[in-house]
Parts: sequence; structure tokens; C-alpha cells
Amino acid sequence: MTEITRSPAMIAGEINTIKEQVRSTALSASVEIGHRLQEAKALVPAGEWVRWLKDNVDYSVRTAQNLMALAQEYDGSQAQALSRLSYTQAVMLLALPQEEREEFAETHDLDAMSTRELQKEIQTLKAEKAEMQITMDELIKSQADSPAEELKQQIAGLEGKLKETRAAVQTAKDVNKAAKETERQLRDKLRETEETARKDKEALEAALKKAPEPIIQQVTPPDVEKELSDLRARASRSQAEEALRAGYSVIQNMYERLLENLADLSPIDADLAARFRAAFGKGLRMMADGLEKDKGAAA
Repeated sequence: MTEITRSPAMIAGEINTIKEQVRSTALSASVEIGHRLQEAKALVPAGEWVRWLKDNVDYSVRTAQNLMALAQEYDGSQAQALSRLSYTQAVMLLALPQEEREEFAETHDLDAMSTRELQKEIQTLKAEKAEMQITMDELIKSQADSPAEELKQQIAGLEGKLKETRAAVQTAKDVNKAAKETERQLRDKLRETEETARKDKEALEAALKKAPEPIIQQVTPPDVEKELSDLRARASRSQAEEALRAGYSVIQNMYERLLENLADLSPIDADLAARFRAAFGKGLRMMADGLEKDKGAAA
């Protein structure tokens, strides 16, 4: 019987055939394992996933995540197109978008590339894409910053400022109108008070004239006369006090409305509100100075 002698070349051929058979099923097997890991993770109670992996399948969390990612990304037709990838190559290609993996595998000799070379090539491709994206963003920005677009933005800005200015002018008009109305009310109230005081004075004088003066002089004791004089003075003071209280109430209402109008104007035009506030403050200080001078003159 003649013994067949196997040459080293024949043995190498058999080894390579076995390697190709293992490679052709590696990715599909990993995808199937990944599907089952996804199913198990949905069933395992929360917080027990790491322990389940170690006790049941002896996988690390990272390995399980890679396998589930392969099941997610290499399922269906793409798994067949990339079936010649090894497990490590398939995991590394997860760094690329799904639509670019098949093209990358077709344009590169993955069998001749080491793991480090493959990783470097993927990083280079990602860097080129990032640089291209930056260039596209700059191009879009440059188009957006074109003179026409810039002019549109300037026009829009001017229109916005114009609206704000119109609103501020209208608010100023409203404030001025409210101030004039308050001034009119104050004048009316003062006139009304003066008229009331005048009528009271005339009524008092008429009453005094009707009284028989000789009899009063004869029968009115000095202490009664003093009491009557005090009553007349108190009546005069009461009328003046009423007029002052009415005037103060009108001024207080006008001051409160002034504060409300300034509060409404400030968000619209802070500068205009500040100018009104300064002008009103100056006017109030002038009135306060006038009161102090009148106080000194009276003293």
C-alpha cells in the first residue's frame, strides 16, 4: 500500500480553508449571540445583568455590549455583504456609519491589514469627514454672511428698533396725557375747594350780619366772645385743612400714576424713562424747596 505524503503546502492550504470557513460564519454567529443577549437582558431583573453574564455565559459587560451592537448594526442583508469580516474587524467598523461600512470593506484589503492599521484607517476616514463637515459648515456660514443676507439682517434690526422707538414715543405721549389729565383734575379740585370755602365764608358773614349787634354786645360775656372767635378761627382752619387734604390726595394719586407709567416705560425705553424720572425728580425737589422757603417766611 502506497502512503500518500502530505506536503507543507497542502497542509497550509487545508489550514487556510478552515480559517475561511470559520471567518465566514464568525459574524453571523456573533449576530445570533447578540440577538439572544438582547432577549436575555430584557428578561433579567434590573441590577442583575452583570452577574447573569458572568455566571451563565462568562462574558464581560463590554463583550456583551459589542455582541448586541453587532446584532443591531449587522443584521439582515448587510451581515451577508460583510460576512468575510472577523469579529474584531466588525466591532471596529461600528465606528463608521452603517451606510459606509460595506463601501469601506470593498475598497480596503482587510485581510492584509493588521488591527492597528485598520483602526488607524478608520480614524483617518473619520477625521477627513469631520474636516469636510467643518468646511461645509463654513461654506454655509459664508453664504449666510453674504452682503444680501447681511443687508436683510440689518433691515430687520432697523425695523425692530423702529417699532421699539414708536412704542416708546406712544408711551411718552400716554404719560404726558396722563400728567395733563391729573393736573386738570387737581386744578378742578382746588377751584371746587376755593368755591366751597368762599360760600362758607359768605354764609358765616351773612349770619353774623343778621345777628342784632347791640344785643350781642350787651349780653355776650367776654369768655363767650372768645369762644365764638375760636370757633370762627377753627372753621377757617377746617376749610383750609380740607383744601390742603384734597390737594395732597390729588398730588399723591398723580405721583402713584407717575410711578406706574415709569414702570411701564422702563422695559421699552430705559433711557427715556430715566430722563422722565430725572425731570420729575427735579420738579419735586423744586416744590420741596419752595415749601421750605414758605416755611421760613411764615416763621
